[in-house]
Amino acid sequence: MLVIACVGGLGNHVRNMCLLDHSFDLSTVTDKSTVTYLTSEVYTDFRSWHNWIQIEHQFRSLLDPFIAVQHPDYSVDSSWRTQDTVFTTVEPETCYHHYLKFNSNLNVLNKRYFKQLTQQQLDHWCDIADSHDNVTALSIDELFGNEIRPDWLNKLNTAFRLNIDLALANEVHAKWQKLNRKAEREMVKHFIKEYPSIDTSD
Repeated sequence: MLVIACVGGLGNHVRNMCLLDHSFDLSTVTDKSTVTYLTSEVYTDFRSWHNWIQIEHQFRSLLDPFIAVQHPDYSVDSSWRTQDTVFTTVEPETCYHHYLKFNSNLNVLNKRYFKQLTQQQLDHWCDIADSHDNVTALSIDELFGNEIRPDWLNKLNTAFRLNIDLALANEVHAKWQKLNRKAEREMVKHFIKEYPSIDTSD
């Protein structure tokens, strides 16, 4: 199983929810239940805008052996051809809005080029999904503001042949949403405090 997501496309979050399926044994990385591990350690209360990416990388090294996450810009190899693969789709503006708070230089891209590159990647991988039965394009736009709906989870379950419990997925997702909104608030507060004399009316 493989998850491919644009930068800011929630690849890690989608993978993390997949791990709630009972077929995954996480005893090599934790002695807690999977839902407790995700809500207390992976999505630790310590997460915020300034350390989010660092924490993501820390847990990717532990969790990629279960389901790998790759970005389409530089790290995708040919392994997607031989395994069930989910490609997350998201509006480029939403992707930009989500990622900006974690990495304001956008990996040394300006906003226009970041969105253009994201759209190119979306178009390319949606074409692949249309022509390969093992690749599923899964929209994640709705995850930014809502609970997980049964039909969305059914698509993920079908793509990977899993049986993720909806209530557990929403418990993990609620913690992610709480931390994501907290990161936005704390980033804004930080820059207002850092630059209190700046007049933004120009």
